[in-house]
Amino acid sequence: MRDGARMTEIDEETAWIVAARGGDDLAFGRLVERYKGVVFATAAAVTHDLDAASDLAQEVFLRAWYGLGRLDEAASFGAWLRAIARNRGRTWLERRRRRPVREEIRMDEIPDGSGSPAEELERAERRRMVRAAMGRLPERSREVLVLHYMEGLPTPRMAAQLDLTEAAVRQRLRRARLLMQKEVEEMLAETIRAEAPGEEFGDGVAELLQRTRELFREVRYGAAVPVLARARDRAPRDGMVSMLLAEALTFTRTPEDLAEDRAAYDRALALLDEVVEHEPENTLARLRRTALRSVLAPLEEVVREHEEILAAARGGPLEPVARLELGRRHLARGLAAEAMEHYRALEPEYPWLACVLHSEMGVARAMGGDLPAAIGHFARAVELTTPEAMAALQARSRQLMGEIYWSFWRTVDNLPVRQCQNHAWLAGLRARAGDLDAARRHLGTALGFLRQDEVGPARSALRREFVQRMEQMFPDLAAEEEVQALRREIEAEEGS
Repeated sequence: MRDGARMTEIDEETAWIVAARGGDDLAFGRLVERYKGVVFATAAAVTHDLDAASDLAQEVFLRAWYGLGRLDEAASFGAWLRAIARNRGRTWLERRRRRPVREEIRMDEIPDGSGSPAEELERAERRRMVRAAMGRLPERSREVLVLHYMEGLPTPRMAAQLDLTEAAVRQRLRRARLLMQKEVEEMLAETIRAEAPGEEFGDGVAELLQRTRELFREVRYGAAVPVLARARDRAPRDGMVSMLLAEALTFTRTPEDLAEDRAAYDRALALLDEVVEHEPENTLARLRRTALRSVLAPLEEVVREHEEILAAARGGPLEPVARLELGRRHLARGLAAEAMEHYRALEPEYPWLACVLHSEMGVARAMGGDLPAAIGHFARAVELTTPEAMAALQARSRQLMGEIYWSFWRTVDNLPVRQCQNHAWLAGLRARAGDLDAARRHLGTALGFLRQDEVGPARSALRREFVQRMEQMFPDLAAEEEVQALRREIEAEEGS
């Protein structure tokens, strides 16, 4: 929306608010007409229930009518309405959780006589699937999706009502549509598998885990969730199954994703809590639980917990992994010197970790502002990341984690992936040091590794991560044509 048109709209809206405060029903009706879609979309995003959202939207406007006098700035009217909608939606959810569990008969699923029984059944099933699929999307994705389909608003108007940039609206809508398509497809696949004749008797946990391993190789972690959930139903005390399910729920998701989709984060954490409770000596489960907690929990608290794990792991096979992970927790807190102490102590004792440690030390030195030392460590990591070194690292990791659990990580931890990351860091650090020619050479090398066949199905996720990291950490390099071409390629694939 052009700035002039937007200012005119704001002035108009301010006049309506002033008039409504004075008791003008017509002016308030115009505000309702303008914002009814966004209020409904916000309520639906919180509750996952379109019928509840309709009732809540009316309640929101009623509260707004009586609360207009408390609104300090007219420009914040839309944000104020959405805040009321979110609060009422959460209250509705809390009340529903407190109600006794009972079979629910939904009025929207009762035929209204306007169509044939077959048509009514199809309509009810369609609504059920859409409701279930929406419930599995992040809240802000649901909000923009409902508003788009309900109101059909142009992007500038949606941006104004959601208090976002137009680019952010386009990005959220594109992602929401892709996620919705994926969720419906996975629900359909899950339903077909569940209803297949004889499958409920023929599938054992081992077969389900084998199917999961195949999905991991295809980097389809979301599709692995229902398969692992079925395996867990059959083996609820199997710690490995629960750990894999927790990983499938959260792996490759950013802290922002998990903060937005707290249901997946909380479920994964509950699964790991349960494993640790039943298997207090399971060091791997404790490490994975602490790593997940570090995404959203206070880091000081997580570090204390991790130090306890390391104390218990001393002298055991997982001690080097616990020490490496503790170094990473220190890095996350910005304590590069403490992290370096752990890394330096590990290198002479565990040579199979050397290629990993020099990458970690490069990050620590970069955080400390020592560019020459950081570049030196990453250059050393490039030298050490050989096929033989990766084979040794993978063999030891498989031995420590077990074949099934290691299959989860194997797809995204191989030589081209590590070398892509090493050269990407070298490109960024060289650019910061003012050596743009060397930076561009490393950038080209990093992208070359990213294109190698060994990267396999993980390439799509790794390409997105590569572009995001460049934009966040090395914006000068992100402007290079090669990175921009990769971004355009990713956007074209997501938009197709």
